[in-house]
Amino acid sequence: AIGADSQTLSPGGLLSLALVHAHEGNVEAAVARLNEAKSRLDGGGADAAVGAQLVLAEGFVAGFLDQTLSAGIGASLETYLDTSPRDHQSRAQACILLSWDRFCRGDIAGAERFTEDAAAEYAETEGAYGNIFMHIHRVMAQFWRNDLDAALAESALADKMTRMFFPEDQRLRALTASLHASIQFEVGRPEPLTNPTDLVGSVGALESWMDIQ
Repeated sequence: AIGADSQTLSPGGLLSLALVHAHEGNVEAAVARLNEAKSRLDGGGADAAVGAQLVLAEGFVAGFLDQTLSAGIGASLETYLDTSPRDHQSRAQACILLSWDRFCRGDIAGAERFTEDAAAEYAETEGAYGNIFMHIHRVMAQFWRNDLDAALAESALADKMTRMFFPEDQRLRALTASLHASIQFEVGRPEPLTNPTDLVGSVGALESWMDIQ
């Protein structure tokens, strides 16, 4: 839809296009644009902001590839958190990526720690989309700790925020609705008009992330 020629885009533009392709489900194109951006940045001359964008883009594309973060990307994200104290939106996104990676590795305490860090960063912004994923990661941590009432409250918030701010986003709607319906079932209060199995099928058709599958 953008109609951009990748040959004429700046490295920052290539990284943006990589994320667009990833969200569209065209992961091969996302990887290609990411590699183009990296090759241009290897030539030098990029400012620190673009370098930070590259670290975040690598983390997001790894997620869409159903891969845990490589040691290099994980270390770069943690270095970014240590060196960029004022970029709250990007810091929150980095925390969410690191939290997701800790979940994939079975480190629930580490995942929860990064989720709380993300919550603190999002409190300094007006970002709604990433904030929803903070709630999702909280649900996961509370579920694994068997704190189902807290998980239910967080899943309700994620679902409500999605319906308020992103009513046309089918992927996010299916994701948060299935999560909320599943937790309702776990606590013995299923929604009579909702079939979690159908919702999970919708997520599987639209969402490629390992933790959601």
